[in-house]
Amino acid sequence: MSERLFEVDADASVGEPVRPACGGKRFIELPGRGQMSLQVRCIEDFVPAGAPVRALDEIMSRLDYSGFERHFPGGGRPAWPPMLLAKVVLFAYSQGVRSAREIARRLESDLRLMWLAQEQRIDHQRLSEFRRRFARELAELFVQTVRLAEEMGLVDLGLVALDGSKVAASARRRAVDEDTLRRQISQVLAEAEAVDAAEDAQLGEARGDELPSELRDPRRRLEKLQRALEALEASGQQQVAINDPEAPLQKTTGGLRPGYNLQIAVDQHHGMIVAQDVTDAQNDTEQLRGMLEQTIANTGAKPALTVADAGYHSGDSLAAVAEQEVEAYIAQRSAPEPQADRFGPDDFEYDADGDEFICPRGKRLSYRRDKQHGGAVQRVYATRHADCRGCPLRARCLSPRGKRRELFVMAHAHLLREMRQRLDSDEGRQAMRLRRQVVEPVFGTLKAVLGLRQFLLRGLEGARVELSLAATAFNLRKLAAAAA
Repeated sequence: MSERLFEVDADASVGEPVRPACGGKRFIELPGRGQMSLQVRCIEDFVPAGAPVRALDEIMSRLDYSGFERHFPGGGRPAWPPMLLAKVVLFAYSQGVRSAREIARRLESDLRLMWLAQEQRIDHQRLSEFRRRFARELAELFVQTVRLAEEMGLVDLGLVALDGSKVAASARRRAVDEDTLRRQISQVLAEAEAVDAAEDAQLGEARGDELPSELRDPRRRLEKLQRALEALEASGQQQVAINDPEAPLQKTTGGLRPGYNLQIAVDQHHGMIVAQDVTDAQNDTEQLRGMLEQTIANTGAKPALTVADAGYHSGDSLAAVAEQEVEAYIAQRSAPEPQADRFGPDDFEYDADGDEFICPRGKRLSYRRDKQHGGAVQRVYATRHADCRGCPLRARCLSPRGKRRELFVMAHAHLLREMRQRLDSDEGRQAMRLRRQVVEPVFGTLKAVLGLRQFLLRGLEGARVELSLAATAFNLRKLAAAAA
């Protein structure tokens, strides 16, 4: 029957109307939109049996929401169940929908969200307040997804890769300097004086409760500009974003713009995010310690191997892996090549027993003092003056006016030498290749699929909430795919 729905007799003339077969109708009759209906439906039929949203709902139902629930002692008007709000927000994030207003709209049109929310309509203010109010509890949900993944055998700590990425803040691309801020503040103050005069002329001695909102704008703008000026002075930077003063200028592929630094740690075999954080630091040099500690806290175990790129190269990073007794490969920044006719630091042998260096002529450089350099402490080693006097290699070792050879050694120099030796091995080169394969696709998914290219919430805490939600949604997608 269905094969004949669109058949037309080849011999029929073009102008002659096609007559339906006896007792049949050519097309389906559509009811009028105003026609009343007694249709019986079931919310359970909104999504098919194998829909991913069902797996996500089942997984999220296994999580613990007591951290949310303790904030609701009862009495008064009942609140939305935290489990329901968490399911709605996290499923939306897993689909790349992050705007509270858009989530509220989709609760009226997206059958998956309507099924998940049991056809309840939740306004965007409740969803937005939920994100902001329960930042700590939402972060705990992320930790629960890590532990659930461990129970399901989806976390392998044989190798954990770390990386950072910059994401733009919810602010204009162009930041302003202090002179511009003060000029704008002066302009707004002048506008405020004009508003005061307009109020006096309009209201006289009246209270002014009915004052039009546009007359109050200069004061709100002034408060925002003054907060930005305070943040600029406290940060020590040259420029600040007025809409998000906490966001420093970050170097991105699109140039300098206000933003934050995202940090994630990912396991090798399953690609689960096991640790995550957002910082306002403009580089990764001091981030490895915190990410390593969070990985251990979230999983309850130490990674067998940790790999990170050259952005994490620092004494603090090397000290962190040594203190935690974790095997690690941290790429090193290329050191400047020494002059071919000059002796560099690597030409001096280190005697650990005596804490001394030995020069190519066998003279010893003993520890003399500590020196501050670039925010780090250097240990200064030097020969005696008599050791260098008359030395045949003096021209290759000292400057023309130098009297003795000095070496300025960072406190972590021995750790640095050990790391360079490890990186030069076949295992080290293989580990660095794996790092790219493990962690970089995760950032690609967070940005391209989950839409985390620019933060919607302002401030460092707002950025942390958004990454926590995105990382939790990412893990839930992995868990749902494994459970399907």
